[in-house]
Amino acid sequence: MGTHSQWGWHTMPNQNNYTIEQTFKNYSTYGRQVEYASEQQSESARWLRSNPNRQHLGRIGFRILNSYNSKVRLSVITAVHQTVDLWEGIIKSSFRVEGEQIKVETACHPVIDQIAVRMRSNLLNKGKVGIRFNFPYGMTSWGKNSTDWNNPEKHTSEVVFLSNHSVTVKRTLDSDKYFVHIQWNGKAKFVRTKEHSFSSKAGIYRRTMAQNGRARRSGKSLKRCSVSPLATAASHILC
Repeated sequence: MGTHSQWGWHTMPNQNNYTIEQTFKNYSTYGRQVEYASEQQSESARWLRSNPNRQHLGRIGFRILNSYNSKVRLSVITAVHQTVDLWEGIIKSSFRVEGEQIKVETACHPVIDQIAVRMRSNLLNKGKVGIRFNFPYGMTSWGKNSTDWNNPEKHTSEVVFLSNHSVTVKRTLDSDKYFVHIQWNGKAKFVRTKEHSFSSKAGIYRRTMAQNGRARRSGKSLKRCSVSPLATAASHILC
């Protein structure tokens, strides 16, 4: 699953100066030659089909720890159940980690680019749940996979601002740039875990995606994420 927007596009460098004319092939049609861009197996065609491509802006997820403070593996997650309420537009999920139940509700905003996620679990009170942010490179070839997680040297994730309650990460992919702004209330420790991965314990987060250093306020470009812990060991996330 990816985070996409109407403005978030990426183009790989055209180092070989590929053009659409390089994919043309002549066909005889009613006594005349007609060119069609049908040479799809050529290098130029592969590049043209892949660029520009809609960029995966970032993956947000839970970071759940077990009783030994190690990251939970998928193999220990049990009692997985998920239903979709088409009338309300809500996905309801539940699963267990070491006997502790976790309930998650996910909804999509009908107008703007937002999803809302609500999580309930006693693991929140135990400090076993955090938020993680992972950023990939764009797709390198035409196909279903829109991300590249295996070439960290091709892009950068630079923390350009950090305070007690917010952080800004500048994302650069070749000539394309965008910014991720994250804010929280209360005490939270935002740390880099890998070159393009970050983690933070649950607080209150607001995340805004921006292009060229300026937050886009139109309905199709604003991206926010907020997390607020409750006394009942519940946490609300609005992305």
